[in-house]
Amino acid sequence: MLELMTMLVDYMCTANDRDSKVVDFKQPHELRQLMDQCLQIHSEPRSLAQILSDCRQTLKYCVRTGQSDYHSHTSTV
Repeated sequence: MLELMTMLVDYMCTANDRDSKVVDFKQPHELRQLMDQCLQIHSEPRSLAQILSDCRQTLKYCVRTGQSDYHSHTSTV
């Protein structure tokens, strides 16, 4: 649990860092290939290490909406 919390805190810190990318953009077909393991539903339970790896990979491709360089037509008034 501590490792997950550390991962999330690190993500939140980079989400507000102007030197980091707003998004590590990949085309949908590229994302599907990169995250195929994360997106599949497996019949066997996943190990804790694999779950943490999946979380790390998912956060890598998330849009950092808290960053000041982020502008979305859906969030502006």
